[in-house]
Amino acid sequence: IVNLQIQAIEKRLKKQKIFINVSDKAKEIVNLQIQAIEKRLKKQKIFINVSDKAKDWLAKKGFDENLGARPLKRVIQTELLDKLAMQIVEKKVHEGSEVKVEVVKNNIEIKT
Repeated sequence: IVNLQIQAIEKRLKKQKIFINVSDKAKEIVNLQIQAIEKRLKKQKIFINVSDKAKDWLAKKGFDENLGARPLKRVIQTELLDKLAMQIVEKKVHEGSEVKVEVVKNNIEIKT
């Protein structure tokens, strides 16, 4: 019985380790996506600073246990890029703007 319990614990630990590694990969993907966004915005002379907390939030929200990191790009689009685009259209963000992206009350918030 003790041997079966040990095996069950080992299986759970292996699953947790896999989850942590995939979660770390999601954070790496977020960083790559943010770098691409920074590059695009730099052409418009808009500078963006995404807090670590916001990156973690995006990685967590964009990671699905069954789908992995596939929903991540959509989450970045809807939670970050759509909000930023709206601020550009409303002229709250313009050439020369410095934008900070933070998590406030469990939501992404863009501050200029």
